[in-house]
Amino acid sequence: MSAKEQKGIIVTGGGTGIGRAITETFAAAGMLVLITGRREAPLKEVCEKYPENVFHLVADITDSTQRNRIVPLAKERMGRLDTLVNNAGLLRMGNLVDSTDEDFEDCWATNLVAPAGLMRDAVPLLAESKGSIVNISSVTGRAHIPGTGAYGSTKAALHHLTTICAIELGPLGIRVNAVSPGATRTDMGGVAIDAFGERAFEQMTPLQRVGIPSDIAKAVFYVASEDAGWVTGQVIEASGGMSL
Repeated sequence: MSAKEQKGIIVTGGGTGIGRAITETFAAAGMLVLITGRREAPLKEVCEKYPENVFHLVADITDSTQRNRIVPLAKERMGRLDTLVNNAGLLRMGNLVDSTDEDFEDCWATNLVAPAGLMRDAVPLLAESKGSIVNISSVTGRAHIPGTGAYGSTKAALHHLTTICAIELGPLGIRVNAVSPGATRTDMGGVAIDAFGERAFEQMTPLQRVGIPSDIAKAVFYVASEDAGWVTGQVIEASGGMSL
């Protein structure tokens, strides 16, 4: 695949967990990938594994000044943008009476405001490529799990925003979908799994196991691909059936 033909992808939070699995899936397929995150070490580790087609930018997406650098850098380094994957997220566990305003504000800033800003920034390039947006959500946006109020409310809002953006951006040829993981063994997901116990999540999941990052990455790759060219405005669960 020539550089001119290589598709360009942005993955926020691309250095660890689900984001890293998504990055590696796209990179292994020969695509150019710009990954972002707050910590440089894991980002550099992924870049070293795929030196020809993965680039990184250290950025806090909740800081608009830093976030506004992402899409211009994608255009500079990749020449195009075909898919934006809003993967970076923040989980704060706690019942309502134990949660603070800061817990809610931080979750909303990371899980909704920043993805909305990146979608807005990416529209011109995605309109050129007739590309797509994939928002990484969570079953907590639909399932009513105690202790996930701050986090789950942002994911419910992200579902709604995904649908609205699909309607608004569809005439530009841009597809907008969300992939919604269930309990997935990552550094962040492990907090919830360990809080409730892995066996509890296995019992809640028809396939009787917790997920691994590659389970989610494969779903994202499909949703972003031309095979899903007639799919937009959908929240696609990759959860083993957890919310059934």
